[in-house]
Amino acid sequence: MRDICTTVNAPSHIGGIRFNYFVYEMELHKLPQPFFHSHYYLYLFVLGEGEVRVAGRSYPVRPGTLVLVHPWQLFSIVETKQELTYLYISFMGDAVSHILPDIGAEEPITVYPGHEHLLDYWMKSIRRIQERNALYITESVFAHTLSYLAVAGSEGDDRSLVSIKNYIQENLSDPELTLRAVAGIFFYSEKYFSALFREKIGIRFTDYLNDLRIHHALRLIDEGERSVSSLASACGFMSACYFSKVFKKVMGKTPAVYMREHKKEAREDDLQQ
Repeated sequence: MRDICTTVNAPSHIGGIRFNYFVYEMELHKLPQPFFHSHYYLYLFVLGEGEVRVAGRSYPVRPGTLVLVHPWQLFSIVETKQELTYLYISFMGDAVSHILPDIGAEEPITVYPGHEHLLDYWMKSIRRIQERNALYITESVFAHTLSYLAVAGSEGDDRSLVSIKNYIQENLSDPELTLRAVAGIFFYSEKYFSALFREKIGIRFTDYLNDLRIHHALRLIDEGERSVSSLASACGFMSACYFSKVFKKVMGKTPAVYMREHKKEAREDDLQQ
């Protein structure tokens, strides 16, 4: 099967959007890269595995991954396993700015994993395209896809947050565990993830992380750790000074004072026994 490239080039009946192309790209290796477009591009990856690279960051993609790229972004699509194929719809228009907040796509690039259920629909739709029905098919695929992305915050994000909380708990000692890093690992834009986390968890990501790290430090103190620098390192803090500052904010006293008091209480408990 050869590449399917359909020129739509007509205003949508949805209003305020103009679709340009609906394409099934099967020969990525022949395309000059990096890409630089004047329109929005909504990709759905079909086969293989690879990465979308933009501004020094890499986003893994596989079958079922949707990627929305804003205009004027310099980016590359790179195969890492097997031959990578994908579908895309390019579009633009005044109405797009109103759609982006609804689907959490205000950043230059947004990745939505886990949409394998859309593959059959996109493929069957593009194979049915003729000149007279191209606009109807393209706008229906576009609207159908957005209907899933618009509810990701209430369904998929709740499931993802369980995995995110587990990941944070398992990586507390990593000093590179930041809002930006976790957002990237779970395919969220940093801005969207920050707002999502505060909405669902009730506190800022940094406060949540620091609370977990300090309570981890308390467990280590209970187990006999007495070095402030060792505690800081074990809990993922870059410096003992910053660790002490956060510890005091959470516990109301410095780690040194807390450890002296804890040691005294433990000694008194031993004497009473």
